[in-house]
Amino acid sequence: MDFRSILMGVTFSFIWSSAFTSAKIIVSAASPLMVLSIRFLISGILGIVLARMMGQKIELDRVGWSVVVIIGISQNALYLAFNFIAM
Repeated sequence: MDFRSILMGVTFSFIWSSAFTSAKIIVSAASPLMVLSIRFLISGILGIVLARMMGQKIELDRVGWSVVVIIGISQNALYLAFNFIAM
């Protein structure tokens, strides 16, 4: 394994773990669902911008978008919403 792969793994771990620490602080001042909505909006915009910069295109039909929405709701919205509400 090269240094770049290790660095990417450590960076991902740091970002992932710091999200829960900062979330605990943020939800004391704002609604958990509002915090998640803003977080997903920012990450979605960044993801689209990065994908465009890398030459990627979004080519999904109606079924593809349905799958994306279902996975987004079940994997991210429900899991993190319950987690943030519990904080």
